[in-house]
Amino acid sequence: LKCQSRSDMRVLMSLTLSQQRTIRTIWRMTEQNPQGIKLKDLAGQLFLSNGAVSTMIEEMVQRKLVERITNPDDRRCVLIRMSESGREHTRVYESFFQDIYADFACHLTPGKRQMFRETLDEFIDFLSSNNNIKRFDVSKQK
Repeated sequence: LKCQSRSDMRVLMSLTLSQQRTIRTIWRMTEQNPQGIKLKDLAGQLFLSNGAVSTMIEEMVQRKLVERITNPDDRRCVLIRMSESGREHTRVYESFFQDIYADFACHLTPGKRQMFRETLDEFIDFLSSNNNIKRFDVSKQK
């Protein structure tokens, strides 16, 4: 990894699992809403309280990974979106894991590669289902 990429990885790897999940959710939600998303909508996607998400967002704002902006349609409403720095960190993070997958997959036969991909897809679907997200939510664990 290049020096800058290592720095990006350190930033994202220093986040808690809940913060990493929040970053990925903001990334996904703002693809459809580039101007930003409401905190209550983000909390709904994460199955967390507004207060828990607000606390996480504040820390990520301080780290310059996300930013709060005034909603141009309603000045009373604040929107959340990835900062440029947060987008770059996330791109490097995703690229890193894509490279690991590619390096691993090239050592597999085509049949094993297909089986691995199908199993990985099932695992991602399992983690993405509402009940399992709640089960793996480390912010609620003590």
